[in-house]
Amino acid sequence: MSGPIGARAALAAFVAPLAPIPPLPPVPPISPVIGLPSPALCAHEESLERNAPAVLEAFEPWTRGAASSVAEVLVGARQVALATVVAAEGLLVSKASELGDEGCVCRFADGRLLAARIVARDPNFDVALLRVEASDLRPAPWSALAVTPGRLVVSAGPGGAPRALGIVGVAPARVTGGRARLGVVLAFDVQGAVVAQVRPGTPAALAGLCAGDRLVSIDGAEVSSRGEAVRRIHAREGGETLDLVVERGGRTLSLAPVLAARAPAPARSSWMEGEQSELRAGFPSVLQHDTVLDPRDCGGPLLGPGGAAVGLNIARAGRVTTYAIPAAEVVALVERLRERAEPAEDG
Repeated sequence: MSGPIGARAALAAFVAPLAPIPPLPPVPPISPVIGLPSPALCAHEESLERNAPAVLEAFEPWTRGAASSVAEVLVGARQVALATVVAAEGLLVSKASELGDEGCVCRFADGRLLAARIVARDPNFDVALLRVEASDLRPAPWSALAVTPGRLVVSAGPGGAPRALGIVGVAPARVTGGRARLGVVLAFDVQGAVVAQVRPGTPAALAGLCAGDRLVSIDGAEVSSRGEAVRRIHAREGGETLDLVVERGGRTLSLAPVLAARAPAPARSSWMEGEQSELRAGFPSVLQHDTVLDPRDCGGPLLGPGGAAVGLNIARAGRVTTYAIPAAEVVALVERLRERAEPAEDG
């Protein structure tokens, strides 16, 4: 058949078998209160939030390999941080300032509760090396690749469940802020500046400062009173090295503590900024990402594609700011901590 009539018949024969286009799904209705969406629409929007369960579930392949490399750190019955396994023979790293000196317990994904002992600290990165009685732990794999701004990252918890999703915003850099912290208590009732107490794990303790030491000079300037010593220390920033001369038992000693820093206000929790880490500044090198991370999840690994750890979450610093120590820094830091770690206790 040819001609216009034949063409129309052929077109009709082609179109007739096609199924009709299905109607579009209905849009959730608007609430009777003008301008307010209905509960159905709210639920639909919540499912599209960054940390919605359905979104995080898509990143489970990234975190699955870290399931047995992360533990919750408990003080009493309360989680205060996460810890990341760095050696099969019972070594983990965590956020030091949250652990205190009372002792803690690590709770692993397999249900084990193991008493943990702090065997070394680095006050500049606020990292503690923990030891538990185990020889079968699985260390987290650390990435050798540099992380660039714009990279998707996910924070992992025990069991392999993603805790939160974020994007790297700033390449590794030093974070200053807050008054410098030496880690001593100076006596009130004596002339001059005399150390009454040295807090464990602080720059003072690591540098060898002892109770009873009298501060003779700071950065070459003579110290004549407790107040003067405090002012000179607080005028410095975390990460800087203090030139300190002390008198001990009739001898004069020169020490060089590397100062840590404690961030000032705002308060730890505010309705504008959300809950933050108490110690959130003064780090020598951290990368910044925008993960909305619970401060109690600091100490856990920050993972990239493939499941390798690109960093160690160390502080929640603001509404859109979380800091992580880059993987290369973590590897070097662990080596230093292991060199000065207290030996394992006998049997």
